Amino acid sequence: NMIKVPLPFTLPKKKPKCPQIEQRSQRRKYMTLVAALSGLDGVVMFADTEETVAGYSKRIVEKLSVYDLPNMPFRFAIGGATTNAPYVDMLQSEIASTLSSINRYDLQEITNTLASTLTDFYSKHVWPRTDKPEMEYLVTVQPLPDGDPKIFHISETAINILPSPHFPVTTTHNKSIGLGGYLADYLFKSILGGSESMAQLAAAAVYI
Repeated sequence: NMIKVPLPFTLPKKKPKCPQIEQRSQRRKYMTLVAALSGLDGVVMFADTEETVAGYSKRIVEKLSVYDLPNMPFRFAIGGATTNAPYVDMLQSEIASTLSSINRYDLQEITNTLASTLTDFYSKHVWPRTDKPEMEYLVTVQPLPDGDPKIFHISETAINILPSPHFPVTTTHNKSIGLGGYLADYLFKSILGGSESMAQLAAAAVYI
């Protein structure tokens, strides 16, 4: 099951207009922005809702999926950036299925299981192609009932877990992907230090 209402560690970025949400098209540019911000009290994930089709047409789509399944040791949220929407949706479904099959919260087990899924998917669907789609994901995993959420950054088959804000402030606690990712990361480094409350993280998300 997938719920549309964000969990405490997620926050979709709101737009002034709210047209009817449509399914993703088969041809589109890199998703504009998906980001995860980490503070002392938790994580805020957000994404824009605009999609550019064929270089000029725009529509509104959902770019974050939140999973809070029964009898699970953790809940998770996924957001992806891509050059090929069907592929990113297909791999996101594989990632969600993989996470849902894990029966304990263990970061090493989660990482190893995801790596196996990613390698299998890329071997079958991406690497044999000449026009390889580019895909990148942010996944936030929170142990239940109220554990410290962790942010996973997935780029092809590489998986990195961002350090928590309890690490030195020189480390990166936030991550952005998509066309606006570089600018967003620069702005986050300028305005966030890692000790922010959830309200401050939400304000930063709205600002960006």
